[in-house]
Amino acid sequence: MRALLVLGYACGCACVVALVSAGAWLVPVSAASDPLQELQQRLIRLQKSGDHNNALRVGIQIVEVVRARYGEAHPIYAEALNNLALVQDVAGLHEKAEATYRDAIRILTTALGRRHPQVAVVTNNLAAAVLLQCKLELARRLYLRSANILTRAYGVTHRDARMAVNNFKRVSRALGLHDPAAIKKRDLKTTGWQLRVPKASNDEVTIPPRCTT
Repeated sequence: MRALLVLGYACGCACVVALVSAGAWLVPVSAASDPLQELQQRLIRLQKSGDHNNALRVGIQIVEVVRARYGEAHPIYAEALNNLALVQDVAGLHEKAEATYRDAIRILTTALGRRHPQVAVVTNNLAAAVLLQCKLELARRLYLRSANILTRAYGVTHRDARMAVNNFKRVSRALGLHDPAAIKKRDLKTTGWQLRVPKASNDEVTIPPRCTT
């Protein structure tokens, strides 16, 4: 199972706040007022309990409140979209989640720059959504993009960077790229990556069996 990590935009870094449940990286609505914080906590509780219908309702409510308060160009609005996309993905609405993640990435890229770690977080989530649609090559490229941003920002030993690199390696192996020589040099922007795929953990992606048969 993939790990759902809550990461704080307000921290100015990809700092881990809490491990919640199987899913993807969830970004909390930052610098929000108490009502929005309450809605965010309700969303997390609903996700943990598996109440996807009500989680979708609350996720949409958060998006509407944030849009009215901050506008559609603000990074906080992108965070709300990320959270809604995660709920859509967990509920099995993978194509809708993909579209919502792309909207969030577009906003974050414009507001923060394409190499900001927050862009990497949502790109990782997008990769998970397309992976569940068995789009392995696209997922591989997205995991690579996320890994490159995080390794540049934090170094190869950072927890989030290692997880992104391992996600990339797992999908590469699922595509038959077992030999390091099979991966083009342009893919490997950071030195020290080995194509050894480690034992699965809660922090790393699992390839859906239906996608490898």
